Amino acid sequence: MDRAIRKRHEKLRESMLKHLRKGHGLYRIGHFMGIYVPLGIAIGVTLGLINSKLLYYTVAGGAVGYLIGLLVENYIMKKRSRI
Repeated sequence: MDRAIRKRHEKLRESMLKHLRKGHGLYRIGHFMGIYVPLGIAIGVTLGLINSKLLYYTVAGGAVGYLIGLLVENYIMKKRSRI
C-alpha cells in the first residue's frame, strides 16, 4: 500500500475504535493496563525520590499499577465491555 492509503486506513480505524469507546463503552484488551502501570511507576518514582529508595518504590509502584490495571481489566471482561 502506498502511504496515503495506509494513513487513511489508520485514521478510519482509530475513528471506529473511538466510536466504540465513547458511544458503546467498549475498550481494547490491555487499555487499562497501559494507563495504570505507568501511573503506578510514576507514583513509585515520586515516593522513591522523597524517601531516597528509588528502586524499591519504583518496583512497588509498577506492581501496584499492574494490580490495579488487572483488577479493572477483569471487571471490564466480566461486564463484556471489551473489543
